[in-house]
Order: sequence, then structure tokens, then C-alpha cells
Amino acid sequence: MQFHEYTTFRTFMARHGDEQQQEFARKVSSHEFRKSVVEWFGTEANPNDSDEFNQASLALGEAAWAAQDRPSYNVWPIVVSLAPTVRLALHFSQARIQFHSILFRFARGHEPHSLRIALLFWPEGMKTIQLFCHFADEADSLLTVQHAYEPEETVEEWLLRLEQRKSQVSENQHAAGLLIVRLVVFIGLLSRDEDLITPIVLAKDRDKYESTDDEEAKRWIEERAARRAGRGFDVGKKLELAKDKSPHWRNPHLCLFWTGERRTKPIIKMRSGAIVQGVSMAEVPTGFLGAETSEEDQLASEKTPRESISARRRFAILQRDGFRCQLCGAASDDGNRLHVDHRVSLAKGGSNEDENL
Repeated sequence: MQFHEYTTFRTFMARHGDEQQQEFARKVSSHEFRKSVVEWFGTEANPNDSDEFNQASLALGEAAWAAQDRPSYNVWPIVVSLAPTVRLALHFSQARIQFHSILFRFARGHEPHSLRIALLFWPEGMKTIQLFCHFADEADSLLTVQHAYEPEETVEEWLLRLEQRKSQVSENQHAAGLLIVRLVVFIGLLSRDEDLITPIVLAKDRDKYESTDDEEAKRWIEERAARRAGRGFDVGKKLELAKDKSPHWRNPHLCLFWTGERRTKPIIKMRSGAIVQGVSMAEVPTGFLGAETSEEDQLASEKTPRESISARRRFAILQRDGFRCQLCGAASDDGNRLHVDHRVSLAKGGSNEDENL
């Protein structure tokens, strides 16, 4: 899957600025160009001029992005479809933001709201979110969007309020701006799961990276990629690749958990997405649903005698697993009836040992 590339502010001005801007942009580096724009805005520009203000904001946002090793997310289509399904009932002050300036790169042919690239600038300590977007239908133009928020406002309430507000940009562009804010908070929730957000390394290092368990070696390979190509990440790649193998998959979502003594303290936290693949389902025992075939049932009785699981042993297994289903995450506290069964069925050589329950 191919993702759109980012065009720097200097390159954009070298193509589309006035004659003086084009000449200057072609002579200096991107760092020098951004620095000159910010200095010029602070001394000569009119702060009330929206175009000049947007240019200065973009220069600041891009400078923050470059200073953090140009972090970028390749956003796989499945993440775009999952993000709107999660109710972000957490305050902005609780939102976990990995970088204060992040580049979102969308897949070619899968541009949400025609959005190709979005650079998000979310300065620490400021109550504003700024976006700089390139659209597929406006490839040679930059759109700047700025939104204000209150730290104790929930993200979901804020999004709902902005959805109902009239905007000076088109409906498509307005929806794209809200999607980016939802994505950055959603990705912050997913970031705890290493299977859902994976570092991008140089192609020549890929095999070496995937074959080693040496964390120090992996970090060295990641740092080399950051120096040469930026600190990139794939978001949802494994989910995207797995979803075609099975229709059984669960959306990442926020859940209410009861914790503490006697489980009286409620907390809300993320439950990661999950894929149940067909190959995995073949190893899941049917247990209380009965044998799949009479031949399988006969093989099971010949290989390993099926013995009943005592109430004491059943309780010990449930206690070991936190009274939670190891397939779907359902908890007994939610009124679900949990069953103890075999990880590998008896028909396929599984045992009655605790490790297989």
C-alpha cells in the first residue's frame, strides 16, 4: 500500500509563491526558510492578516515537526473506519499525545474526505489545535484549520459541538479536520499495543529487524530510519492485513472496569481491537457445544480420556485468568457465564493440564 508524501512549506512556496518568495525558497534550506518566515512575521507582517498568520503558524508547526525527527503515521484504512466507532469520553487534559506536531499520511486510493496529508500542530500548554491539509482534489493548495478547546471538555462533546457549527471551509474539509483530531486522540489510546502501531524501518533493515529479539539492536535500526527518513509508524497495518482472513474482529473501544478492593472503583480504559482468524478458530475447542464430528470425538476418547473438571479446579482456572474470557475479553462481573475448556482440543492432541485450560 502506497502513502502520500509530504511537500515541505519551502518546496510549496518555491512552486507557488510570488517571484521573490520563489527565488528565496530555492536558495535556502527548509530550516532557514521556516526561521525567516517566523522572524518576518514577528517584525513586519500584519498579525490581522489571516494568510500571513497561517504561513507563520505552518512554519512553527513544521519546525516543531522537524525537531522531533519528523514523526509521521501511515494511517491504514481500517483505522479510519474504526476511529469514529470509539466514543472518546475523556477530557482533553487526559488525551495522550505522542508528538506535538504529527504528520498523517493517508493511503493512495483511500483518502478520507479527499484528504491526502495533514500536519497537526498541537503546542503544549496552548488551547488550540492547528491543521495544515492537502486534499486530493486541491493538490496544489494548503488549507489551514484552527480550533480552540478547553482542557476539561471531553473530546466527544467538543467534536459534537464543532460538527454542528457552521464553518467557512467546505463541508468535506470541515469533516476532514474533525477526523484528524479524532484520529490523534484515538491513536494515543492505541499506542499501548505494539501490534497496532509499529515503527517503520529502512527496507534494507526490515528482515534484520523482524528476525531479532535484541531490543537494543531494534532501537539502533529505528534510530537510523529516523535520521534518514523520519520517525515513521504504521497504524493498524496488522489489523488491515488480518481482517481479510476472517470476518470475526472486534473494534478497539473504551470500557468501564471496576477495580480496587471489592471492585468498587470505576475506571475507563481502552480495550484493544482483536482479530479472530479462521486458523485460530480451528484450534478453539467447541466444548459445551459438542464435538465437531463423530470421528473427532472418537479420536479424542482414544488419545486422552475426557475427565470432568471439578468445581475447585474450575474456580482456580477462572481466578488465574482474572474471571475474564481469554478469547473475547468478556468478564463475569458483567453477567457473562464463563466456561473452562481446552486451548488445544483433545482431538488434536491437547492435554488436561492447567496450561491447556
